[in-house]
Amino acid sequence: MKKFLAVLVMLSLVVGSVFAQASFGGYGRGRLDLVTIKNGATEMRGGALVTDKTIKGPLTDAWIEYSFNAGYTNEEGTAGGNISVTGNQNGFAAPWNGAYIPWRVRAWWQPISQIRVNLGWTDWAFGTDDFVGWGYNATAGDIGVAPANGLFGAPGDVFLGGTGYHGLTLGITPMDMLAINFGLNFMGDDMQARTDLVRVFKTFFAQVNLKLDGIGTFSLSYQGGPGTLSTPVTAYNAAVSGADMGGIPIYNGTGDVVTTSSGEGIKTYTGDTGTIAFRFSLSAIENLALNFGFNYRINGKLDQYTTRQYPIRIALGVQYNISDTFGVKTRMQFHFLGKDTNSQDSNYYIGTEDPFKFGIDITPYFKVAGMNINVNLGLALTKFMHTYPTGTPDAAKWNPMQISWMINPYVEKPLGNVSLFAGIIVQGTPSAYFLPPSATRYDQAKSKSVIEFRIPVGFNVNF
Repeated sequence: MKKFLAVLVMLSLVVGSVFAQASFGGYGRGRLDLVTIKNGATEMRGGALVTDKTIKGPLTDAWIEYSFNAGYTNEEGTAGGNISVTGNQNGFAAPWNGAYIPWRVRAWWQPISQIRVNLGWTDWAFGTDDFVGWGYNATAGDIGVAPANGLFGAPGDVFLGGTGYHGLTLGITPMDMLAINFGLNFMGDDMQARTDLVRVFKTFFAQVNLKLDGIGTFSLSYQGGPGTLSTPVTAYNAAVSGADMGGIPIYNGTGDVVTTSSGEGIKTYTGDTGTIAFRFSLSAIENLALNFGFNYRINGKLDQYTTRQYPIRIALGVQYNISDTFGVKTRMQFHFLGKDTNSQDSNYYIGTEDPFKFGIDITPYFKVAGMNINVNLGLALTKFMHTYPTGTPDAAKWNPMQISWMINPYVEKPLGNVSLFAGIIVQGTPSAYFLPPSATRYDQAKSKSVIEFRIPVGFNVNF
């Protein structure tokens, strides 16, 4: 990893030393929750469900983040690079998917207008979620004055938001109406370098975009997954002492199930398979934006006998600018048909079928006295697709439907390179969302709701 970073830094510095044009910038942002009130939070503790009432404030939950970057581009605009470092109140370390990544380095080359190569930080290249994902609340979501995602999941993920982290991307545009994109990630979600080249290439990203004037843009994307991997028996024995080589499933310490298979070495069932996504973005109607996404993930093996059928996911976003000062937007998503099946147990699916999920945000927005006012209204439904077996303790209390809701007005006041934010978040969420992964679905269903009230204020400065 250190060698890889050194190469990226050297590439950026070489580009900067050879070509003259340099740029420097960055940002600072922060949030302060003036008041936080959480009523009825139920969590699993010591094997029991415990309900709390928590009141915080004033002036609690402060957070700050800052970033500095330097970039270089040649006079022809055909090559360049940049490097940035990001930190927060804990020092030079910005949280990202549970890990810490203070640095982002990139070098790019565009020998002709139809081809662009990027090495290093890919910055979620080739994303197609538009306003349905990050763009829905944008910086307000980053700061925490508004939710970055919907009440469940991230609608933008349905569109395969492009390849992220550090890696290699290639964009080819043979004509204005056609774009073909490829990407490889050299890092995983944990921000650790992928040293297994088989895994790197199996998780490649590919996309085709077709833009039709007066109609819209069609996109077809594929994000690979490692699926089932094989390791030679000798290599596995060297890595894991005391491995049972008799074909009995054993665990490798990272959550993957590994088994022996005659002549094939050790199989690792990651359950992580490829995903296909379709997207259509409408541009035919003035002042109206529409983005539709469909996401299908290929079935994956969880172990020797169990197959994961991932849910089908559909997302839709609509935005209509009624006037220069008023408009309304909405985004919604559906998850359905997910379950696990086991070839050795015909009843295995009982209790393993995924719930049907539906979430919607509706947001009218205004411009008044130089301020941008948004009012987020959210609703999410989770419908469990099975009843709990008769005879289970408290089975009569089984609630197959869970409802979440949110009211979130917030104001943004732009002042040149500075934006000030203030909002109110009132949210009701089933406390199953706070339970550990080991909690049963019965525990999830009988857990009570959490009512949370917050008054966050924040700022963003670009320089």
